[in-house]
Amino acid sequence: MSIAVGVPFLLLGAAVAAAWTGVTRHRTATALVRTGRRVPGEIVDVRRVTSADGTEGFTPVVRFRTRNDHEVIAQPRRGQTAATVRGNRVTVIYDESRPTRIMVDGAGFVTGDRRAALRLAAHLAAGAVLAGAAVAIHVAAR
Repeated sequence: MSIAVGVPFLLLGAAVAAAWTGVTRHRTATALVRTGRRVPGEIVDVRRVTSADGTEGFTPVVRFRTRNDHEVIAQPRRGQTAATVRGNRVTVIYDESRPTRIMVDGAGFVTGDRRAALRLAAHLAAGAVLAGAAVAIHVAAR
């Protein structure tokens, strides 16, 4: 198999992976917004985070109590871009089956709706570009 034949398949695989990742993340975020329990919480720490693409942001570490009155200290899996201040009161959305799986809502934070939709669009666009490149390389190699 020549490189000209292998490269399109590699690019198509990357396209599928990018699209799948975007869809999975979008579903996870919107499911938590839709079904998660909302409770008051407090930001107890702020950590600087760097994403895989090099974008820097901040993520809050929050303390809250579950419906069963268990204290939980957790941080969202993804960084928040809004300014976070220790001591701020926020609304925490948590998964009742895994209370450390949280999102922060309020105080300038954006929950899964808009940001998740933008991430999904970016992943799908990357997948489309990679698929287009794969087809172009395949056609050019003929």
